[in-house]
Parts: sequence; structure tokens; C-alpha cells
Amino acid sequence: MSVHRDEFLPDTLMTVFDENSTAWDRSYFVNGGLYYQHKFDNDGHNLSVSIDAMGWGSGDGGEVTRSFTSPYTYRKILRQESQYSSFGAEGEVIYNRPYSENGEVSVGYTFGIDPEKQYLITDTVLNPNQIGGQYEWDNDVYRSYKANFNKLNNEAFITLQHKFGGFTVKPGIRFVSELVSGTYPDSSKYDFRKHFFSVRPSLHLSYRTESMHNFKLSYTRRIAAPEAEQLSAFYHEDNYSSGNPDLERIYTNSFEAGWTKYWMSFGSVGLSAYYRGKSNEVNTITISSDSTMYWLYGRPVSYSYPVNVGKSHSTGLEANVMYRPSGFFNLRFYANLYDSYIYTEYNGKPYESDMWSYSFRLNMWAKLWNKVEVTASGYYSSPTQSLFSERHARYGINAGLRADFFDRKLSVFVNANDIFNWNSWGNTNSSPYVESKSNSKYNSRSVSVGVTFRFGKMELEQRARQGGDDSQGAPQGMGGM
Repeated sequence: MSVHRDEFLPDTLMTVFDENSTAWDRSYFVNGGLYYQHKFDNDGHNLSVSIDAMGWGSGDGGEVTRSFTSPYTYRKILRQESQYSSFGAEGEVIYNRPYSENGEVSVGYTFGIDPEKQYLITDTVLNPNQIGGQYEWDNDVYRSYKANFNKLNNEAFITLQHKFGGFTVKPGIRFVSELVSGTYPDSSKYDFRKHFFSVRPSLHLSYRTESMHNFKLSYTRRIAAPEAEQLSAFYHEDNYSSGNPDLERIYTNSFEAGWTKYWMSFGSVGLSAYYRGKSNEVNTITISSDSTMYWLYGRPVSYSYPVNVGKSHSTGLEANVMYRPSGFFNLRFYANLYDSYIYTEYNGKPYESDMWSYSFRLNMWAKLWNKVEVTASGYYSSPTQSLFSERHARYGINAGLRADFFDRKLSVFVNANDIFNWNSWGNTNSSPYVESKSNSKYNSRSVSVGVTFRFGKMELEQRARQGGDDSQGAPQGMGGM
């Protein structure tokens, strides 16, 4: 792989950077889960228990030659090896108990643990300009590290649901404890351990008429702790990035109102409006060192780190239409128009940005010969923004097949994502100190296959996946508690 980069200070060419590299990489992914439900009666009195686990990891390495031709010519040769592994598990226990024909109460407990390990080893050549002979490698302690991160969640919640004719009222509250920690075996001064506790209320109201009009109104408050790596003070590699130990929790208040009309012979039409306001949202800012040379690299460099944005919000309208002429075919169309606003202060100066964006998605489902399910979807998401950054548009087409055999004792599916490989990644960054533009094309096509075996009430499922992943990256309304 080869890279060419020109770096500028204001109106001044700072350095010309060429890179050639040879590399290897590998990755793996595994997941599994168990679910059990005990029914005390057929009126909704039950106890359910679920456990899910997921593990994945990756590794890469190679040798890189970097040639600098401005302001003076020199060469740097380094080799790197990095590895990452994560194993997460979560479990949930929910007890549902109706107290009347029109109401029930749910009590639950959820836990989650997400430990991850990563390391980067960097060696550089002491004399890269020598001619002939073997290179003499030296470990670069400023770009080598080992780190262990962990996030432990414990949540207890209670939800009440009661019906008054066509009205349904559903209040709820969650008590959440989050423990975030990180350790560096070779640099213990960067170790940290932080605990966050929060209370998260929610309220959902709905009304259904006999003529199949559905109305809903909801409010949810979320409070999230920063990720472990975002809290680390350790800085990384040539771009000189780090975490921020002073990050605070992120607060989100979400409101949604919606209406849906159903027809037996057609399908449905729906409209919804939503508002999601955040304070202390975590985002990344990039600044530049001053005109003096940075001691480690002998040149000015940029520096990136996460900060709490002062405030931001996303306000939008969503329309959806479902056309279902029969039980064997339906077509769904979603359109989303939303405004995103960001305000923050840096070094005593206010910065704000406002941007309108939109997205579309069309989903198709059909069942052929009463045996084979066919799915297809296409999506487009216009450019969107984050703090001092704008992401380019995304679009793609996906398709899939599913079939059942032997009285549904065996099921098989095949899914293809981004069939035409249209996805690319591009960003324009314009921070108070650094401006940059980037465009890259990557192979986002992927194929996933799955086989499910059923033995009585037991299911065993195997899945395999190849390639990348597709993503819209646009809000699609609000979820519930």
C-alpha cells in the first residue's frame, strides 16, 4: 500500500510525506446465547432469563517506509504489530406479573461486562540511510503499549403498564451503575478506574381507535458513561491522539410523537416527529502543535482527543408507507428529514454548526411458492455532520433469501450486503486549527449464511459471515426504554 500526504501550516508547506508498506491482517468473530421462559399461566404471568456472549479479535502487522522530502529529505523505517481482542457478555432476568385484566408490572435486572485487550509494538531502524547489510531495529517506547479496558454495567428496572379503554400508559424507571477501568501493565501511571451511577425515567403513552388509528407520545432520558479508551490519558502513534480523563457523562432527552393509520387491504401510513437533545456529547477535536518542531518527530504534528460538546440536538420528521396487498408480499418505504445542531466552546471561543440532512430506505419482502422468502433493500443517506467534521453520503443495495425444509426443522438463509460495492468513506474536517479532507474506497460487499436446526423446542443455529458491513448512519426516530 502506498500513501502520499502534504501537510501545511497556514500558507506554508510543512512536509511532504510518502509511505510504502507491506502488511498482514487477520480477524475472527464468535457469538452465542441462551433464552429460557417459564409461564406460570397463559395470562402473561412469566419469568424469562437470557444470556448472550460475543467475542471478536483482530491482528495486523507489517513494515512501513516513510520518506520526507520537505523541509529536508530523510527516511524513516518502522515495523508494527498490533492485536485486539474483546469478549463481552450480558444477561437479563425479567419477571412479568399482571395485577388486573388491564395492567401488569415488570421487574428486571440486567448485567453486562465488556473486557478488551489491545497492544501495539513499534520498532524503528536506527540508521535507515545505510546501504546494504541488515537493519538495526530499536523499540520505539513512545509508540508501543499494552492496555486492558473493562466496562461493567448493572441495571435494575421496573415498568408499569395499564390500559384505560383505548389508552395505554407505560411509565418506567431504571437504576444504572457503570464501572469503567483501564490498566497499562508497562505504564501503570495511566491506570484509571471510574464509577458512574444514574437514574433513567421514561414514559410512553398510546391511543388506538376502532378505525385503526394509532397515536403515540413518549419521553426517555438516557445517561451514558464515556467508553474506557476515551478516558485514557495515554497517547498513540504518529497522529498523536489520546483520551481525556476529564470527560463527563452524556445526557440525552428524547421526545417522540407519532401517528399510524392501518387498512386491511392496503397496509399503513405513518408520520412521526422526534427531538433528541444531548448535553456533554463526546466528540473528537483536532488541533495542531505550534510552529516549533515536536520533539518526538522533528516536525509539527496534529493532536486529536475527545471532548464533551456543550450541547447538540437532532430534530426530525419521518414518514413511512407499507404496501401489503397480500400475506405473501409487502413493500415498505421510509423517508427521514432532520436538522442537527452542535454548539461548543473551545479556548473561550464559541463554535456552532447547523445542518439539514435526509435519508431514504426501501424494503421489499416476498414469499414465493409458500417456501422461499426473498428480501431486498436500498438506502441513501445524505452528508451528515459531527463536531468540526462532515461525513460524505452513503448508499447501497442489499438482498437475501431464506427457505425452510422438513416442516421447519431446518432453515437456511443467505444475505448479500452492498451488492454493487458503492460504499466509500469520506470526511471533511474543519477544526479551529486543522483542516483536512479524506476519501477512501473500500470493499464493503459481504455475504452471510446461516443454518438453523430445530429439535422439539430447542434450536441450534450456525452462522458464517464474510466481508464488511453496511451502515446508514442516519437517525430513524426514537426507541423506547
